[in-house]
Amino acid sequence: MHCPLCHEPEHALYCEHETGEYRICEECSLVFVLKDAYLDEEQEKGRYDLHTNSPDDSNYRKFLSKVLDPVCERVKKGSSGLDFGSGPGPTLSKMFEEEGRSEEHTSE
Repeated sequence: MHCPLCHEPEHALYCEHETGEYRICEECSLVFVLKDAYLDEEQEKGRYDLHTNSPDDSNYRKFLSKVLDPVCERVKKGSSGLDFGSGPGPTLSKMFEEEGRSEEHTSE
């Protein structure tokens, strides 16, 4: 399989996870899974239904910390930014507020 983004044929193992193997493109650095690891619609919906994506979900907060932590390392307290929404609510913006940064949010 070629990279789904740039179509480069060369890719390497990025990491292994309980859900399968992730590859990284040697040209554009996209991380992806091979087509044989794609979930069908029913499997994808079943996996999606396992999470709640709410501010009270510690696993969701842990996932969002992958964005929060590097931004907080680079942006001063008191700064503001825009959370151009994905997800059902303003969890990431709440996390930024807890870290002393304010964030505008929209669901558009």
